[in-house]
Amino acid sequence: FDAKMKELRQGFASMTEDHPHLKYLMEDFEHIVSFRKNAAAVLLVLGSFAGFFFGIIVALLTGIGGGKKEDKKKKKKKE
Repeated sequence: FDAKMKELRQGFASMTEDHPHLKYLMEDFEHIVSFRKNAAAVLLVLGSFAGFFFGIIVALLTGIGGGKKEDKKKKKKKE
């Protein structure tokens, strides 16, 4: 596991050489994972929940998440 992670980190490091902001994020991520493994897990879980709920809110606001419009169209056609 450690060897594979080291290989992945080196790959990400080579990708972030041209982008200083990504490099700083990778350094922060490395620090969190190396010293605070539980904190990294909590950050990933919280980020997943936040993204999930944000997606639901956006879907509901844009009308993507409901089938009510189709039901109304079918009722109008029957009449």
